[in-house]
Amino acid sequence: MTAEELLRRYAAGEREFSGVDLSGVNLNNAILVRIFLNNADLTGTNLESAGLTDARLENANLHGANLENAWMEYAHLHRANLSGANLKNVVLCDAHLSEANLSKSDLTGSDLYGVTLVEANLQGANFSNTNLNEARFDGATLHGANFSNANLKETSFQNTDLGGVIHTVLSGAYARKTIMPDGSFISELTELT
Repeated sequence: MTAEELLRRYAAGEREFSGVDLSGVNLNNAILVRIFLNNADLTGTNLESAGLTDARLENANLHGANLENAWMEYAHLHRANLSGANLKNVVLCDAHLSEANLSKSDLTGSDLYGVTLVEANLQGANFSNTNLNEARFDGATLHGANFSNANLKETSFQNTDLGGVIHTVLSGAYARKTIMPDGSFISELTELT
């Protein structure tokens, strides 16, 4: 499907586009609020500055997509593939990314307040200068993830291995059944200082 066809049909009121192939298309600045793109192929798609609030992208393939400056509050990305995606300065507040693959994605400067990343693959992801206040990383794979200057206040890391995480100050975060970066183990729910 072309970007023009998608935008025309969306403007006419259609919201259900699950399973479509939009790989490599340019949807820069597109406003696609509450669109359904479950199981869609968005590989390499340009969604820079797109409005995807409350979008449904479950099981979607966004490998290598450009989502810089996109607005994706309340988006549903359960099991989505965002590996290698550009997510710089994206707003993903209260979004659901459980079991998603964000390996080697760049989330520098993004706002992920209240995001759910339970059991997500975040290996090598860059969370530098990111707001992760009240985020949930329970059971996530974090080896090689970079949290330099990230806000981790009230962030949950339960049942998580933080060994191999880069530049992490965990002050204000919570951990339980967690392997810490220094190799120690926290068994009971603890606020980190």
